[in-house]
Amino acid sequence: MTKGNGWQTMRWIILIALFALDVGIVWLIVRKVKSILAKRKGRRS
Repeated sequence: MTKGNGWQTMRWIILIALFALDVGIVWLIVRKVKSILAKRKGRRS
């Protein structure tokens, strides 16, 4: 592996990790909103 290749691989790993974090946070927010809406409607989730 050359220095350039190694750096590009690191960049991709960081990008994928950040993307996974964003998806996880969005998923948590969606779940919270859904549970709040369910409680307002009077339904049990």
